Amino acid sequence: MKKNVVLIFIIFLSQSIWAQSYKSPAITTAFADSLKNQITKIIPKGYTIRLSYRSEVSTEGKLLKPLITRQFSEESFDNNAIIQKLRSLIKEAPAWNPARDASNNAIPSMALFDVEINKGNISIINKTQ
Repeated sequence: MKKNVVLIFIIFLSQSIWAQSYKSPAITTAFADSLKNQITKIIPKGYTIRLSYRSEVSTEGKLLKPLITRQFSEESFDNNAIIQKLRSLIKEAPAWNPARDASNNAIPSMALFDVEINKGNISIINKTQ
């Protein structure tokens, strides 16, 4: 009987260790506020665009290679110049909160996020799950 209790306890303990959650990377207020402030300086009045990005996040929370995965725009502006400036701003922006493993150690991860600019209103949306 004691062996069964010990075996059940070991199984329970191993299951609880595996069940601990992984924390996804998260946008910080500093990142969002800084990026919104910088975007207002580079966009033309009345500009509208939505860009979906994918980027690796380092253990320090820096976005390493922000790449556009989707672009939605009905504007006649030269989007390429604005998109290039925006990518530079994203790379220079303050860090995100990095992903964490079950032991709460920072780990490299992948982040998905959207930048929506709609006639002066700017939204930065974390799509990482």
